[in-house]
Amino acid sequence: MKFFYILIHVLFFFTACIQKQNEFDDKTVLLSTLATQTSGAPKSFGLDLLVNSRLSRGCETRLGNLLADSNAYKANATLGFYNGGNIRDEQGIKAIYPTGIIPKGTIPTLDLIRKFIPFTGGLVRVNMRAYRIKQALESASGRLNAQAERNTDDQDSDGPTHGNCWLNPQSTGSGRFFQVSSKMQIEINPQASVIVVSGSAASNTLLITTEGKRVTRIIIDGVLLYNNSTGDINSGWSSSSTSCIIKGITFTSSAACNFYSLGVQKFQYDGGDSNPSLNPNMLEVNNDGSVVLLDSGIASSLDDASIFYEYMQTFTTGPAMPKISNRIIMP
Repeated sequence: MKFFYILIHVLFFFTACIQKQNEFDDKTVLLSTLATQTSGAPKSFGLDLLVNSRLSRGCETRLGNLLADSNAYKANATLGFYNGGNIRDEQGIKAIYPTGIIPKGTIPTLDLIRKFIPFTGGLVRVNMRAYRIKQALESASGRLNAQAERNTDDQDSDGPTHGNCWLNPQSTGSGRFFQVSSKMQIEINPQASVIVVSGSAASNTLLITTEGKRVTRIIIDGVLLYNNSTGDINSGWSSSSTSCIIKGITFTSSAACNFYSLGVQKFQYDGGDSNPSLNPNMLEVNNDGSVVLLDSGIASSLDDASIFYEYMQTFTTGPAMPKISNRIIMP
């Protein structure tokens, strides 16, 4: 009988130890799970994101890549542009992150997003010929200028935080610089001649009077469309199955004639930054049929932050990893 009581006591003590150990293990698992969630969960940023208004106006950035991708996603388009001037670091983000760096692992709320992209206006989807896309990119790169940030590809443990920058010392007009989505790669020579535009969007008189020669290479969806070191818009186009006449120039079997769908801020389509290739007013003047509006109502009731927040919800198996991928190449 005495042995029986001793056995019961030993079993009780052993069970208590197991329960205590299980309780400890459960807590360890919980803390481990929380650590995983805060360091790279779905719907989170998998890389540090620098919010910097000047950099966004002159080079490829991690945040810019995500925003351009979100426009392509929401518009269900092949391409997405996001004008760098809409990315702001003075809207309250530095009150939370004084360095402007949103640390990886952050799961962004709508309120947080609105602190670095505060604008409204919605999104439009257009079909554009490759020729017109080059013109739009020429306008977008028109205010680039060599500054101290040039060739300073900042690095962290996950690689470059931005590409080579050619930044205008004055912010006026430089916000037209486009961040571009993942299916596009372009090369820009910021020292080449700039596109010249006359008139205004408001008066329906936007016209390109001199073609720009800064964009020297365009790849879309893995296909080399344009390659010309001089930037001449009338040559350097790859072969294609389509032909067309644009601005009185006949392109026979030329990639210049290819159409691509594009998601872009309605601000641009309404004449913001006076980008003539995106503004329908110029199309009415030139009437060359190179841009077709598909849907002016896409996300018309959403602000930029809501569009981006919706895109972030698509990351259900891992964090968003917007690495610098040479979408925009500059010397």
